[in-house]
Amino acid sequence: MEYLLINTSETNNRNVSKTFNKVWNIIDYTNRIKGLLHELPWENKGEILGAFYNLKGFRDTFQHLGIRSNTVIREKTAIYGLLTWFYRNPKTKKFRAHYLFSGVSRRANMKLTVPNTDKFNRKINSIQLHSVKKKKIIIADIRQIIKDLVDLRKNLEQRINDIYIKYNLEISNWDDRRDIHVI
Repeated sequence: MEYLLINTSETNNRNVSKTFNKVWNIIDYTNRIKGLLHELPWENKGEILGAFYNLKGFRDTFQHLGIRSNTVIREKTAIYGLLTWFYRNPKTKKFRAHYLFSGVSRRANMKLTVPNTDKFNRKINSIQLHSVKKKKIIIADIRQIIKDLVDLRKNLEQRINDIYIKYNLEISNWDDRRDIHVI
């Protein structure tokens, strides 16, 4: 997804549909993973899924867009939200804020705060999706969601490894059995 934001930042080739599709897919898939993992018998569900509970409002708004369209229109937010990021020009080292709306541009009631750019170290920084939940503006940090997914994967792999050790199980090599392509 970052390559789309870099391309938009450097060329003004907006790729709006692709970009919003990628962002909303991250939200949707993360929420689905949370739902699947929620069904498993964890000793503390909040410990493993806590970072993802705040995404339900995004999922609900997107899933029920037809029902919530009046709220979206009344709150003057873009139908698919507003995507914001900061682009760091590699030559000048200066930052530029970018705002991407899907659809017709109109006044939005979304208040944006400029974060401390001293901690930014990439070309694309502070990727945020702004949407609406009922009458409240909600914000998701896309890079944080991706980081939380990576952390979740590591946590699950460690838990599985611990089970193998605890029960003295032989680890299977699944390399030949995954991601198969048959022609």
